[in-house]
Amino acid sequence: MTILISFAERFADLISESGLTQKQIAEATRLTETSVSNYISGKSEPSLKALVSIADYFQCSTDYLTGKKEVSEEKIFKSCPPFSTRLVYLMKQKPCSGYKLCKDAKIPQGSFYDWKNGKTEPNLFNIDRLLKYFDCSMDYLLGREN
Repeated sequence: MTILISFAERFADLISESGLTQKQIAEATRLTETSVSNYISGKSEPSLKALVSIADYFQCSTDYLTGKKEVSEEKIFKSCPPFSTRLVYLMKQKPCSGYKLCKDAKIPQGSFYDWKNGKTEPNLFNIDRLLKYFDCSMDYLLGREN
C-alpha cells in the first residue's frame, strides 16, 4: 500500500472516529473542505504543512497518519522548522552530499535543490524515499521530534 493510500484511509478513519464533519475538520485544521474531501478520496495529497496540521489536530504522529506506524502515540511535538533547514541538518548528520543523496535515494537533482533552497517541499512519495535514505521517522525528518 502506498503512503498516499495509507494517509487517505487513516485520515478518513480519524474523522469518522471523531464524530465531526469534514467541514468541521477543515475549519479546525485551516484547510478547505474541498482539500479534506480530496485527501480522503486520494485525489490529492497534502502538503507537508497540511499533513502536520492534521497530525497536530488529531494529536498523533505523521508516521501514524501516513501508515508508517500502526499505533498512535500521544505526545507533544515541536513546531517544524522550514524543510530546507531540516534537510541541511539531516545531511550533516548522515553525512552526505546532495549528489549522493539524489543518487542513492533516486531523487531528481532539480527537486532536491529546490527543497534545499526553500523553493518547494517534497511530496509524500519523495518523503518516503527520504525516510528510507535517512532511516528515520517522518516526525524526525520533519523536525517535530528529536
